Amino acid sequence: MGSSGVFIKYLSLPPGILTCFRLLIPTVLLGIYFGIRRQNPFRPPLKWMLTGSVLNAIRIYFFINTYVYTGMANAVIILYSWPIFASIFGSLILKEKIPLRNKLLLLLPLAGIILIISDKPFSLGNDDFTGMSSMLLSAIIYALTVIIFKKESGRYSGYETVFFQNIAGGILFLPFLWMIDFDLTLAKAGVVLAFGSMIGVVAFGLFFSALKKINASTVSFMSYLEVPFATTYGVLLYHEQLTWNFIIGGSMIILATLLLRKK
Repeated sequence: MGSSGVFIKYLSLPPGILTCFRLLIPTVLLGIYFGIRRQNPFRPPLKWMLTGSVLNAIRIYFFINTYVYTGMANAVIILYSWPIFASIFGSLILKEKIPLRNKLLLLLPLAGIILIISDKPFSLGNDDFTGMSSMLLSAIIYALTVIIFKKESGRYSGYETVFFQNIAGGILFLPFLWMIDFDLTLAKAGVVLAFGSMIGVVAFGLFFSALKKINASTVSFMSYLEVPFATTYGVLLYHEQLTWNFIIGGSMIILATLLLRKK
């Protein structure tokens, strides 16, 4: 998953177009796979799965839009505030109890986000501020979709969950292919296919397979490997600079999530 930003920055396609490809490719590939296996993933009730699918479409758009405005390091560290929001939504939806200690710890990532943003010009027209704000919205929605799909994980396989994660967005963003002018060379088409299949199918297939078997909190901690990988890609490939505000604020976000771990 840490390579998502590399694909997005290399392709430089309009966010609506890239969102469509990112969601449509896994839908088509998995649809073919289920057809060959004569497997029907549409088992009612579908209310929560389709709700999660629509929310994920919105989430992916904000996620991709982030990389238009800010660097990979900024984007991924804000993204990984999502386990904090997952704790909140887990309490509201799954009725998981949050100890007082954990409630107080929720202030730490908030302070970390503020610290990271504090050295950026506070302006709606500032690219870094716009990008990180977009990723914060993506993180909040992502946390909600993880809880929704975890709630339904007993009824669906990991790849069925991935199919539902993408299907609504693949349909909703399909008109963007005709509404927006874009240039897609043969080389970029191959990269788009790799992006949709590697991230949309393989990475999230593994993620939801793990989510089905182990606690959501454990999955979230292991997924933190995305942070050093994405940051390294940004530094090596795009010569991004890491400020002290970023290092300290990012450490606060990660530390808070680690301390929130249930004993």
